[in-house]
Amino acid sequence: MYYQQLSAICLVKSGLKTVHPLMPEPITQQKDASKNDCEVRALERILEDLAREHYHLKLVLGLDGLYSKGPTLKLIRSYGSLFYRCCQGH
Repeated sequence: MYYQQLSAICLVKSGLKTVHPLMPEPITQQKDASKNDCEVRALERILEDLAREHYHLKLVLGLDGLYSKGPTLKLIRSYGSLFYRCCQGH
């Protein structure tokens, strides 16, 4: 079995059933890296790519607790995006 881990941002709009994946980023060991990659590093690359390719978009990111660390939130704000924490009910 083969699988590939990806992280991606999806464009959604209230009232529409269509979801558009945008900027999928592989989660793999990066060139010259001593450790494996992670979702947070993939988000950093996605935000950089979004700022370059889709600078006109104003985004609100729904993120889980994995991303709720100060440096990550500061990075999101530096790109002019907003965020909120998504919670899963148990």
